[in-house]
Amino acid sequence: MKKPSGIDDRPEQLRPPVLKEVGVTESERYLAILAEKSFLNLWSYPSPYRDQKTGGKGRGDGKELCDLLVVCGDHIIVFSEKSIEWPTGEIPIAWARWVKRAVLAAAKQAKGAERWIEEHPNRIFLDRDCKNPFPINLPPQEKRKFHHVIVARGASVQCKKHFAGHSGSLNIQPTLKGNMHCPRDPGEATPFAIGDVNPDGSFVHVLDDVSLDIVMNELDTVRDFTDYLGKKEEFVRSGQLLSAQGEENLLAYYAIRINEDGDHDFVVDDALLQ
Repeated sequence: MKKPSGIDDRPEQLRPPVLKEVGVTESERYLAILAEKSFLNLWSYPSPYRDQKTGGKGRGDGKELCDLLVVCGDHIIVFSEKSIEWPTGEIPIAWARWVKRAVLAAAKQAKGAERWIEEHPNRIFLDRDCKNPFPINLPPQEKRKFHHVIVARGASVQCKKHFAGHSGSLNIQPTLKGNMHCPRDPGEATPFAIGDVNPDGSFVHVLDDVSLDIVMNELDTVRDFTDYLGKKEEFVRSGQLLSAQGEENLLAYYAIRINEDGDHDFVVDDALLQ
């Protein structure tokens, strides 16, 4: 067989192409298409699998690790997506039910994905049959920076109705931590607000129907995206942020402020800290 022109004997030029999954559900396919058409396309892998067989003892298919995995440099971004129809009932009760299924469940999946990556980095595959290994090396364990991104869809219409003139994007309220998002008494819930979902672990960014497209359009390189995620994590956990009316407002604040190194950052005026 004649060798194509421009190809030599170096093995990296003879490797087969990387075949990515396209997602199983409509929402997973939406996330996969969004990543493929954005700046994440070179570093994103939709619906990777772990070889923890559903049937046990090597039987059955692999289990989905997360909805989208992005690896670039030292950064590992775990995406988990949930599209949950808004429940019936009064706002506090409906919110508690929705946030439990759309946000807390997705955060649990992302946390499990990080744990698997840390413990079994060589047991990640691109296909359900677990025959195509993850094609790139993960960053060294001591340098890995995990970011969890939850795409929670289904609440924006109700959020827009609840707050007059609001975009429908979930508010950011750092004082809400962990299970405070879904208290046992729904009357104590704070509807349409997200804080620090996983305060003892990797920060969980919650994007919704409104904010996902805004963030992906405004941050147009993977470096911009990881910089924003990292600096937002520090800012939210610093105690300097009281609240933000939606991710888009937090992003706007970030975009118009420059730190001493000349980079975008959540710079807080000294007068505001007094």
